[in-house]
Amino acid sequence: MYKISGGKQLKECLKTALEHNLSVLISGPPGCGKSEITAQAAAELGMPIDELRLYLMEPGEAKGLPDIRDDATYWTRPNWLPLPADGKRVLFFDDIHLASEQLQSPLFELLLCHRLHGHETSDETRFVAAGNLSLHSAGASELLAPVMDRFDIAIEFNPTVEDFIQYATSRNVSSKISAFLIAYPEFLYDPDPPTSQKFHSPRSWFNLHKVLSAGFDLNIAVGVVGVNAGAKFIDSYPILGKSINDLLKSKPESVKDQVVIAAALSRHKPNVKVLDFVAKRLTAEAQMCYVMGEMTFNFGDIYKLADHPTLSKITDGLIKKMEGR
Repeated sequence: MYKISGGKQLKECLKTALEHNLSVLISGPPGCGKSEITAQAAAELGMPIDELRLYLMEPGEAKGLPDIRDDATYWTRPNWLPLPADGKRVLFFDDIHLASEQLQSPLFELLLCHRLHGHETSDETRFVAAGNLSLHSAGASELLAPVMDRFDIAIEFNPTVEDFIQYATSRNVSSKISAFLIAYPEFLYDPDPPTSQKFHSPRSWFNLHKVLSAGFDLNIAVGVVGVNAGAKFIDSYPILGKSINDLLKSKPESVKDQVVIAAALSRHKPNVKVLDFVAKRLTAEAQMCYVMGEMTFNFGDIYKLADHPTLSKITDGLIKKMEGR
């Protein structure tokens, strides 16, 4: 599979594929935005999108029912199949990994020749499917080889903290959550989530913001993002909520405390006091965390860091990498 990190890259890839009528299969962990990014790509191209979940259908709904006429068997047209006159649109099969082999069978003919049991759809119909194709995915069925082979492009997608924060900021999600994920990027998502337990994902972090905004106690976090991520968030919250002056008075006892302080500081505009504190009081790991946070929260001020004698080495390297030099 072609590996893509970050929603922006995935959306651009999808838009190119949709423009050229190429079918796409996206595999990625649950709750990472595959469905929403696909919808955004279609909307930006002005294409209507029909979202389908084959696993919720009965076999007859998925592929039609037999109709015997004149000693011959015909198949009825499924109501979800676009008509030829519907023209350019996206048919999006979500959670494809939950569809049984029997429910995957309509895709054989549909992906190959834009028809199902003789019922045609427009040649302009685009096909996208998404799911978690990990072999360890709970309740998953293996995608049949003929179905996999009929997709023009197969993508393995993983979200990034940078993309999450930019999107979260546009949705007014608490910057404390974003700062926490800068300090602990490993808690953005679980690549192999457990069954029958809550787990951390971009979706669950958005949910945590909604739950806390509704007035629930902070301890509710373990019931939203899972025990491990929730406990760490609760433990870090007192630091994340400090004012900039209180942060500058901090005397961190551990390396991880320093990283959380650095992430919390990056929520604020940089000034001389902050930059000197980061350069003189924090470890190299925490300094890197601070610079990464500033690049995410306050990108317009990043060149202030590039002028600092201690932080310039870290900042220059990241800027060059970002600019592709």
